Amino acid sequence: MILLMIGAAFLIGFAAFSRWYRRIWNKNLSLDLRFSEDGIFEGETGEIVETVTNAKLTPLLSASVSFRTPRFLSYDGQKFAHEFYREDSVSVFSYESLARRIPFTALRRGRYTLDDAGAAAIDPLFRAKYICGSPASCSVFVYPRVKGVENFHIDFQRLTGQILARRTLVEDPFFFRGVRDWTPADSMRHVNWNATAKTGALKVNQFGSAQSQNVLLLLDFDGYNKYDHEELREDIIRIAAYLAGILLKSGAATGLVTNAPESGGVRMDSSCRNGRSQYFHLLRRMACIDAGKTVCPFSRILDRLCRRGPDAQCVLISYYAGPELDERVRRLSSRGTAVSWILLRDKSRRVDDKPQSKTFLCEVEY
Repeated sequence: MILLMIGAAFLIGFAAFSRWYRRIWNKNLSLDLRFSEDGIFEGETGEIVETVTNAKLTPLLSASVSFRTPRFLSYDGQKFAHEFYREDSVSVFSYESLARRIPFTALRRGRYTLDDAGAAAIDPLFRAKYICGSPASCSVFVYPRVKGVENFHIDFQRLTGQILARRTLVEDPFFFRGVRDWTPADSMRHVNWNATAKTGALKVNQFGSAQSQNVLLLLDFDGYNKYDHEELREDIIRIAAYLAGILLKSGAATGLVTNAPESGGVRMDSSCRNGRSQYFHLLRRMACIDAGKTVCPFSRILDRLCRRGPDAQCVLISYYAGPELDERVRRLSSRGTAVSWILLRDKSRRVDDKPQSKTFLCEVEY
């Protein structure tokens, strides 16, 4: 009889303990996920910081945390064909915060989010498992890979040199930079007579150039057919990222226009600006390009630029060179806009289109 009473008391106590533990196990329990950096380049290694905080007396002796992760973030060299859930075991004692750094490798350009996070725990008697969700989520930009682009058979030094040299060819009388000493090559109409009177020596005005301040990167994703190699489109973005870094470092305001949409389906159009912040702004925009789609023919974008006039130099990057594109490039050049054209070609495919416009041809074997 006594044994039955002890057994009944034990079962009642266990049931009460299980109900109590189920009610309080996730109280004051928090899960935080963040990337150690806002963005990394394609192929580089980053870190996820996973922090579990147990701000109560009851410990979690056997618990786990999980989150949904995209397929293009690789952990320990593993590759997956689709998104998956990563799960890690943890033990968090009373009033303890446990931070863990999880290294990963970014396999593909894009913007990636970790979400659908959750925690699970087993009660101290290992009889029941409890699960709860968490609002924890975070995102990272994976920028286009720029390492190796300089090895393409493109004379980048000559290309950027031509762009930067044009900055001094056409002066804009509305962009005043200052005064300097007069030289025999200067026109008398540029003499600053007030400065000359003050200094007793001839001084001339210095002006900037309308084209010198703006360089527009034009990314054309029109193709020949649906069998065009995916890496061709990715290399267009990588070359643009590489050029943006060089141009912005040299002081040229740089913008971006493409006929491919961002992840949300909106066509990308980023105006020309200067500075380091513009570089990372462009990298983030390039990370979000959906290179497998187009929202309009690129010839329509060139028509708009022709109507707008030469307010920027243009660098066109494409792997398509149809006659309608070539005709519009020549028309844009005839309107006074300086255009440099980088044309990618897949060595394994024969393409008969030979643009009459001057191009920097790059043949790559994919």
